[in-house]
Formats: sequence, structure tokens, C-alpha cells
Amino acid sequence: DRVCRENNLSYWMDFGSLLGTVRHKGFIPWDDDLDISMLREDYDRLLTLLDKEFTQDGYHYSTGDIIRIFYKGIPAQIDVFPYDRGPVFEPPELDSPQEQELSDLFYKINREMIRPDWSKLMTMEDTFEKERYPEVCSFYRTLYLKNQEPAPTGYLFSGIETVPPKRGFFRDDWVFPLKEAEFEGLTVHIPRNSHLYLTAYYHNYMAFPIDCYPKHPSIMGRLNAASVADMQELIQKEAAHD
Repeated sequence: DRVCRENNLSYWMDFGSLLGTVRHKGFIPWDDDLDISMLREDYDRLLTLLDKEFTQDGYHYSTGDIIRIFYKGIPAQIDVFPYDRGPVFEPPELDSPQEQELSDLFYKINREMIRPDWSKLMTMEDTFEKERYPEVCSFYRTLYLKNQEPAPTGYLFSGIETVPPKRGFFRDDWVFPLKEAEFEGLTVHIPRNSHLYLTAYYHNYMAFPIDCYPKHPSIMGRLNAASVADMQELIQKEAAHD
């Protein structure tokens, strides 16, 4: 949040982190990472700032697929996802055949061209076939834009870097202008209409699941006194900036 404010970058809480912000005012109790999203232009600018902002004072990062930001021995990370814009204002209608067709096509592209070795995904290994990545991105955007230019307020859709099968197609005015909300005592940004946004992803998002367990390799078994001390150090360090 501090780096984004200092560099005039917009971001919003997304996926489980947005759900946690709205439903819990913080982490979902069984979640174990942070999900942040940005428009493609801000995401690309963040890529140019990573070496300056996240290679010292205990930070490091990876860009094997999405941007992932880490701090010392803390076993959780921030995942940063890009969104692209469509050529028209209205996205495919929720749960419509058009949305399902695009979702199925995205999944096929991702599994066959981006992540053929799915077993590596949760090990944080690079899962992209890097030599094909520019080709895939070009094909992917052409597919969704239908050879048109993206509209300034065109609907938003998740970048090819995002792991399927969760897909979202959102109206610009569902997201912008961004609102502020509380997350673990911090002020963060969320979509303007988080209800429609979360409904598109999760449907009845206020209902709790029957089985509550971390979807990533759980951090609980990797917490120790040193990692807790690292967390406390980071909180104190960032508080000093404010």
C-alpha cells in the first residue's frame, strides 16, 4: 500500500482477500496469503519498481508467473494479479453461455500453453513456458478483444497469468472509483461495488463453506519464533513510515 501510494499506483483487494475484507474485516481465518489486483498499466509499472522497492530491508520477490512479494522468513506472501480491459463496456452476462465459453477457452489456453505441468504450481516453481509467453499473451488479448482496441472504460477481465478455473468479467463501474475499507486495522482499497464483484466470483459469498482449510500449503506448520519476530519487525518498520 505504501509503495503504491508513493508511486501513484492503484490496487484493490481481490479473491479471498477481498472476501476477507468484506466478511471479516481482515483475513479469512483459514486463508494464508494476500491477493492484490491492478490494471495492466499499473501492474507493468510495478514490475519496473520491484528491484528498487523489494530487494532490500528483508524483502524479495518473484515474477515466475504473477508478481509475488515476500518478507524474510514469513511463510505467507502477497500475490499481485493483472487485469486487462475489454473492447466494450458490458462484460459477458454472469453465468451466460458466452461467459462459460470464454472461461472454458481461457482454461484450455492456460493448461495447454502456459502451465502444462500443473504439479509445479503449488511449489512456486516457474510454470510458464517462458519462450511462448509473449505469443500466448498476444493471442489471449486478441481473443478477448476480438481485434479491437481496449475501451478506456471497457469491462475488466483477469490476465492470462491468473490461475483458472476462477474467472471474472467485471464492469468498470463495479470497480472504479475504488473505495476504502478496513483490513486488520489497515486502510486498503476495494472495488466500488464489492457486492456485485464478489457475487460474480463466489455467488452467495457471505455463506461459510462446509470445510474450512487453507487452499495453499498451510503456513501454520512453518510458523516459528523467528518468523513471528519478522512479522513484528515488519509491522513496526512500516508503522514508522506513517
